[in-house]
Amino acid sequence: MSEYYDREDAELPYCLFGAFALYVRDVRGRGNEAVAARAAAFINSLAAAHHANIDNLLMVGFFEVVSDDRGGPAMLRKHLSREAALLLDEITAFWRGER
Repeated sequence: MSEYYDREDAELPYCLFGAFALYVRDVRGRGNEAVAARAAAFINSLAAAHHANIDNLLMVGFFEVVSDDRGGPAMLRKHLSREAALLLDEITAFWRGER
């Protein structure tokens, strides 16, 4: 995925992950825990890469959007790996003014 960051369309992954986050947030609102678990598994696999660009994509493109919904972070957190949960914590701390 990181090969796309040097191109002119570098914003495309953020648009896609933002749309994915909106989908997960909306489905969670309807109580679909299975989708939350599958989404978290995908996010976990990306967080395991430990790549700065991918971490930023997850934080800005996905976790920021999911965090706009009060129940979003809690719904995902129980399915997140340690690496992914740290990224979620980092972006939520940033928006609370702690970083």
